[in-house]
Amino acid sequence: MLLFESEKKQSKQKVGLRYTEFQAVVLAGYGHRLYPLTEDKNVPKALLPVANKPILFYVLDWLEKAGIYDVMVVTHPDAEHKIGTYLKNAYDGKIKPSLEVSKEDDAGTADALRVVKDKIKYDFVVISCDLVLDLPPHSLLDYHRIHNPTCTVLFYESSKSEGSGSSSAGYKEDGNKVMQELDNFFAESVKEIVGVDMMSSRLVYIAQSADLDDELSFLVAGTEDYLKSALPYSSAWAGDNDCYVDCQLYVYKGDFCCRSNTISRYYEVNRHMAKSVTDTRVATTAVVNQKTQVGADSLIGEETKIDERTSIKRSIVGSHCIIGKNVKITNSIIMDNVVIEDNVKLDVCIVCNNARIMEKSILKDCEVGAGYVVQAETQTKNEQLVEFRDL
Repeated sequence: MLLFESEKKQSKQKVGLRYTEFQAVVLAGYGHRLYPLTEDKNVPKALLPVANKPILFYVLDWLEKAGIYDVMVVTHPDAEHKIGTYLKNAYDGKIKPSLEVSKEDDAGTADALRVVKDKIKYDFVVISCDLVLDLPPHSLLDYHRIHNPTCTVLFYESSKSEGSGSSSAGYKEDGNKVMQELDNFFAESVKEIVGVDMMSSRLVYIAQSADLDDELSFLVAGTEDYLKSALPYSSAWAGDNDCYVDCQLYVYKGDFCCRSNTISRYYEVNRHMAKSVTDTRVATTAVVNQKTQVGADSLIGEETKIDERTSIKRSIVGSHCIIGKNVKITNSIIMDNVVIEDNVKLDVCIVCNNARIMEKSILKDCEVGAGYVVQAETQTKNEQLVEFRDL
């Protein structure tokens, strides 16, 4: 999360019947690292369910608590319709965000800000749609007010399960040789640097391999001294030029802060938010057989039907699902309109919208794509089960 001082800074603006000193830009990108959850047949990253609410809801709720009502959501053309429909018809908060579309493929933060630059009139917050945090908004905003920098950046300590994407307790994340070498480099020398990617002129903050891609030229093009190469472009550089950017860091060490931008982090965010739910854990419209066990750490969505002798533990089940007899679901996330037939066992799985898992299937550490049909008696683990379509 970033807070910026606007060059066109004005006095407090009136939004509806409220006055606000900040605007907000919410970045709702593609979410490539969440494949197959963010396939076109499922939902864009901003609408992925967390504790049976779109993740975008939590960001807008945080901004509402901060008293920030002038909000722009920037997304890509493929997600425009679905996010627009949610904001218009389903989101019931007090904020009335505008939806802006970046036409550039795989646009970054700077590209998104260029889309809305003419609409930024005063200090603004840049926040990703996948950020979930317990930080009270006033703590960060007051810090920015007191220090009055050009930019305030929120940093947080990663939990063990978030880490660099490594697997623990059944949660997995793919890696490669380049990422491992960079992990080793960071462990032995520099922990954090801010520099410029020479190929795309992007300003990059590097803390761990999960934040990297393998296209950063000053990291993987053969440069021997990474720190020396990056330092002249860093906010820590003390050169002869008197013109500088005042950048403040706010390090949050509180209860919870996590971006849901990988599969393992998506599990982590859902697990945390499921524990935080104070509403009814089993929706009043759900039909759950008396002989079925739903753990106190699980959630069941609206209009879902669950047959007898089924066990659901540490899991989240969405709306309009049908779950058969003698089904075992553990540490899993089931999205909306999913059919799970009799005698199925799911352990550490994510099942996307409209999927069907036929009888006697056993899946472990799997992601099932939207609309995919798992054939009867399938037994597999560590798989992404998706429909392949011609491009």
